[in-house]
Amino acid sequence: NIAQMFPEIPLAAFTATATPRVVKDICRQLGLDHPTIVKASFERTNITIGVHRVVDPHPGLVRELQGVKGAIIVYEASREGVEIRAAKLERAGFTCSAYHGGMSKSMREVMQRRWMRKKTQIMVATNAFGMGIDRPDVRLVAHTGMPDSIESYYQEAGRAGRDGRPAQAILFDSPDGRKTRESLIEKGTWKARRRALRLYRPFIRWVDRSMCRRWGLLGYFGELAPAQCNRCDHCQARPE
Repeated sequence: NIAQMFPEIPLAAFTATATPRVVKDICRQLGLDHPTIVKASFERTNITIGVHRVVDPHPGLVRELQGVKGAIIVYEASREGVEIRAAKLERAGFTCSAYHGGMSKSMREVMQRRWMRKKTQIMVATNAFGMGIDRPDVRLVAHTGMPDSIESYYQEAGRAGRDGRPAQAILFDSPDGRKTRESLIEKGTWKARRRALRLYRPFIRWVDRSMCRRWGLLGYFGELAPAQCNRCDHCQARPE
């Protein structure tokens, strides 16, 4: 491993969202002996988290988008879904950019630049969009496609409210959304499918369970949290 190859050089490893198990695995693979682990809290108190179970995400998405002052990101699972969603939102009167891995590099740069310079309000994208994106005024991150894991979901949702002001992360859970993600998983090799399911199943359990959303997320990453946050769809729906 790297530590054995270059024992005289200090070694550091960085990751955005890692469970305790993943942290241990990183240390093992890199041969880190009693490393100093510096970990910030996963808690984002300014983001309200919600899961909406729907047949068709579009009507609910349009309602949520109306009145949002600031930037918006809408995540879809597939390239085709991005194109369809962006076209629907344009027809509904919103200004959109679209971004996915099937576009040329120059086109992706154009779309990103338009959104970063506030020429369009909404970025509709697959998970190809996100690395290095640090626009502070994102007020809403909406998922109309199902993410592939809790890690992916929390990284994407965490792009909301980086200025510390109130923001929302809303997941629209629909039958078509689940089918699209499951079909993407099935396209992989047997080994890739097994790994994808190992990541996807905990996410679906989190979506399906009736519990505080924030408690479930923070617990997944090994962090203690109150059983009720009052900033998610579950807690806000509970009677006082």
